[in-house]
Amino acid sequence: MKRVLLTALAFVILGAAAPASAAQDAPVAGGYSERPVSDPGVAAAAAFAVRERGRRTGRRVTFLQIRRAETQVVAGLNYRLLLSVRENRKERDVTAVVYQNLRQRLSLESWEPADSPAPAAAGGPPAGREVKVFLVALDDKGKRGRRIGCDDSLVPVTRTSAAAGTPLQAAVEELLAVPREYEGGLGNYWAGENLRVQSASVSRGVATIRIRGTLPVAGVCDEPRIEEQIKATARQFRGVRTVRVFLNGQRLSDAIR
Repeated sequence: MKRVLLTALAFVILGAAAPASAAQDAPVAGGYSERPVSDPGVAAAAAFAVRERGRRTGRRVTFLQIRRAETQVVAGLNYRLLLSVRENRKERDVTAVVYQNLRQRLSLESWEPADSPAPAAAGGPPAGREVKVFLVALDDKGKRGRRIGCDDSLVPVTRTSAAAGTPLQAAVEELLAVPREYEGGLGNYWAGENLRVQSASVSRGVATIRIRGTLPVAGVCDEPRIEEQIKATARQFRGVRTVRVFLNGQRLSDAIR
């Protein structure tokens, strides 16, 4: 009888230990957890990131190696990848973030030099602050957000930005990092090439934003989308009444026409 009880107790202990071990390998909700670079999902995300980077820039981007991989459970899954690539005939390390939504679709959220600010420690709290960026629902006629030109809607999306600087600058940098085609059928008309924020500040109710880089404009309907997106992103902050935006030293309204 005693032997039977001891055997049963051993099974209970082993059964309780198994989920704990499995939990250590699972992604941690809200924080990043390290994943093996050989993981099939990591490999698929890395291949997608390299293809998408090449498509957006029109350059040849060659995958060399996955140096580190982390995942974060959100409404879907974020892959944060340290990759070695060859781009513009130069070998470099980059940090790419790929989002996989609940339907298993992938989107490239960011692609930055690896010497950018370091990511949060694996399993720790998510770095950065929550900001809103405003994206466009085409031909929505104001159903999902404020109606703007060409019968589109302006829709707020909450994102976590790891950018340093003022909240305004963090929000604008996050807007520039959002891919052209976002989940839920939304579009970002600030998805350009090598766009970067030179400065973003607020003084006496006036937000002044200076950006450099290439911003494609496909037609007259893109103009109100571009202007309204960045103005709404800036006006989320208390006290901002007027927004002035300069692109490559020109007023935005002149630069995109």
